[in-house]
Amino acid sequence: MWKIVFAIFAAVVAVGQCIPGGFNDVDINDPNFNNALNFAVALHNNGITDPYLHQVVFIISAKVQVVAGFNYIIVVQLGRTNCEKGRPNNGCTVFSDPAQAQIYQCTFTVFSPLNSNGFQLLGKKCYSRQRASEFKVLRFYYFTSKAKMWKAVFPLLAAFFVGLSCMPGGVKKIEDADNDEGFQRALQFAVAKHNNMTNDMHIRQVTKVLSAESQVVEGLKYIMTVMLERTNCEKRGPAENCTVHSELEQAKPYKCTFSVWSRPWLNDTQLTEIRCSSSAPPPPLGFKPVPVPIED
Repeated sequence: MWKIVFAIFAAVVAVGQCIPGGFNDVDINDPNFNNALNFAVALHNNGITDPYLHQVVFIISAKVQVVAGFNYIIVVQLGRTNCEKGRPNNGCTVFSDPAQAQIYQCTFTVFSPLNSNGFQLLGKKCYSRQRASEFKVLRFYYFTSKAKMWKAVFPLLAAFFVGLSCMPGGVKKIEDADNDEGFQRALQFAVAKHNNMTNDMHIRQVTKVLSAESQVVEGLKYIMTVMLERTNCEKRGPAENCTVHSELEQAKPYKCTFSVWSRPWLNDTQLTEIRCSSSAPPPPLGFKPVPVPIED
């Protein structure tokens, strides 16, 4: 028995700690998540023969995985409403009579590609609450009756998933950095933090992007190398219509590499690394990057 428990525990801990792009809880108030859920329910309604619309009664669980986009695993309870298909669906409510509401459970897998407003429904499984209870009993019987076999299988599976989970996502070049919304937000975030850390009274501005890369690591890590120069805007004044000094001695160009870690579903961005050339102004003493939420 303990061989099974230990193997499962080892695999779970390893996957939870090592796997880049692992599943994380998602904020159910996140706009992109809600769009994904609405997309899945709309397709579900189109695929059923019931003349009445079905809607979400309760969100049981919501997970997200970063895999060249956002992969949502959503488990919900759905019920029949008083709105008929093809008619106005404002103010729809689930029938109060359980016989009419016919509450049931669905698991949707929805993929949202990076830098795209589109969605793809990759999977759907639905069954009644009674069948859900039956499945739990069957699963319990299966695992208890096959315990001897799993004593041998589980350690192998645990080792496999531990090895798989520790494989990092590869660093990829961003081909069109100028039009990559996620990269541009990360770059603006990094430059703003860099300006706040310098002792110079003038604002720095990017004059050229030398390289732009991204990596999937429980979110998106952006690695950017840029040229920065001093502008005519002071930090204490308005930062609109800033221009770089025309004189080289005033502009003082230098190169910086920033690493920015972004987890959009948690509204969280962190500046994890700054490396600048010797001509760059030094940051204040004791600087240490800390998590900072994205500001719209």
